[in-house]
Amino acid sequence: VQDFDEEGRLVGEATWLSGVSLHPRSTRLMQTALERIARSTVAAPPAPPTSKDGGAAGPPFAPLAWDRQAAALRRLMAYRYLAGLPSELELDHDYAVACAAGARLLEKLGFLSHTPERPEGCPDALWEWGYRGVNRSNLHQNADVVAAVDGFLDDSDPDNVAHVGHRRWALNPAMGRTAFGEQGPWVAMYALDDSGAAAGREAPPYVAYPAPGYFPVGYLAREAAWSISLDPQHYKEPAAGEVRVEVRAADERYGRGSPMRLKDLYVDGPGAGHGACVIFRSPAEVAPGRRYWVSVQGLEDTAGQPAPLDYLVEFYR
Repeated sequence: VQDFDEEGRLVGEATWLSGVSLHPRSTRLMQTALERIARSTVAAPPAPPTSKDGGAAGPPFAPLAWDRQAAALRRLMAYRYLAGLPSELELDHDYAVACAAGARLLEKLGFLSHTPERPEGCPDALWEWGYRGVNRSNLHQNADVVAAVDGFLDDSDPDNVAHVGHRRWALNPAMGRTAFGEQGPWVAMYALDDSGAAAGREAPPYVAYPAPGYFPVGYLAREAAWSISLDPQHYKEPAAGEVRVEVRAADERYGRGSPMRLKDLYVDGPGAGHGACVIFRSPAEVAPGRRYWVSVQGLEDTAGQPAPLDYLVEFYR
């Protein structure tokens, strides 16, 4: 199925089989969009005369260079596009100041924390802005600012896999602005922003990673958990014991194989990003040409009616 705009340009190209959506977007449209994001111009916002908190906007924390922030933002925008979300995000000056201070505070602490105690001898400005930076940001250690974005989306280490909270904040449909800070091996990405919702953006029924349809292998780590965040306007919060997930390999005609044994299955409540989340680690091979059916049972819509999910993921290079 192809869609064209009023000027005859191809803007949509989907594949259906017997009334089932296989690929919401073609690989050529996806590649065009990813290339556009990679070339996009990211404007550096002007420094406001006062901060959103009413204080001075010029504490002694210079934001990370805007070209470095732009590179990280483009990577985040690519992930959001692939997840079926509006990819357009803006950098925010106050967020950048907070993240710069937050990264410096982490360097002073020597460990990651969203709610640290004030270090001895910490100046007032560093503490006030730095605490805001670590408290409202995704935090990463031992990566540059672009690689940290990949780390936030992976989020599958033993300490995070049951929640994938960094991923859920990065793929929060309500996000409209963000910024980044970097100090040595410490990175902060401002995450608790809902300006996109205030601008009228509607959330999709669910946000899956990897997303339904074609998905490029370079955007999913081989051992990464898969996740499905559920919009509370469409789904009731599920109970862990009620959710059943099956992943089946698909053949060349999209027939379904036997269910694969999942390595992990978690159901996490709302609190990170947007709504509750179903998380599972699949033994699926992340390689070009591999395709898999994902089926989720035990979900209910807000009226209490069964609302199962069933979609295909096909990897490409």
